[in-house]
Amino acid sequence: MINIFSWNCAGGIKGKIDAIRNLIAKSNPDFLFISEAEFDGENVEYIEIEKYSLDIAESLSLGKARLLCYVHETYRNVFKRLKHLEGHRENIIVYGNKDLRIVGIYRGFKNFNIHNKDPLKSIFDCLHGLSKFNGSLIVQGDFNIDPLRDLNTRQGKLLLDWSLEAGLTQLMKKPTRRRIVRKTSGTILEESMIDLAFTNNPNFDSLNFWIEGSDHDFIWSRVFAFGKKRLTTKVSIRDFTGLTHKNMLNNIRIPVEQIKQLPELVMIC
Repeated sequence: MINIFSWNCAGGIKGKIDAIRNLIAKSNPDFLFISEAEFDGENVEYIEIEKYSLDIAESLSLGKARLLCYVHETYRNVFKRLKHLEGHRENIIVYGNKDLRIVGIYRGFKNFNIHNKDPLKSIFDCLHGLSKFNGSLIVQGDFNIDPLRDLNTRQGKLLLDWSLEAGLTQLMKKPTRRRIVRKTSGTILEESMIDLAFTNNPNFDSLNFWIEGSDHDFIWSRVFAFGKKRLTTKVSIRDFTGLTHKNMLNNIRIPVEQIKQLPELVMIC
């Protein structure tokens, strides 16, 4: 089983590193994507964690990386980082082998890529490209798009078009972000489902739960098998209606000696 975690730490990784270390100590993830990391490349040793290698999104070249990933040493050589699929300075990190491709993503509201005139289109162009894969695919992180709330917006339509074209299922079922909003009518709790997990593998499942330190939930996806075919148990059902005792024994193909040792089976038949 592979465990893939993601969390929007809300406010920068350096201020949340103790919470992240505690999270890793308790849950032992194989991959942990941290979004809204706001990492400037300085003092990288401060955010390093034992037994985990640290990968930084290519957006660091713009001044700050808003996505990082911790990879457990067990999988460091099993899954290679595929930088050629990560787009042009996007906050996307991709790992893969011939069976499984793992993608972490952060799509912020603001455009930090001054070289990109249409950052929304750019990130979905990147997603379309990396989704062309014959093996299993999991893409998760903070999309800042609610599939229901934003259905009729441009970003909602791009999300839907991409997921349908790639044959992906969205796994999250309940709100992943909660915040207090003050309006003229009073203070309300606003909920949205903007941290998402998409896959083409029916053996993946995901859940989300709140941990202290952020208004975003912690997302946990896991897979028990890489193949896209759902795991099943083969069961043979035989209909003995109308069979003679002799035909029944031939159909079961169990030696008569064994049948005599199992009188309860004979009684059921």
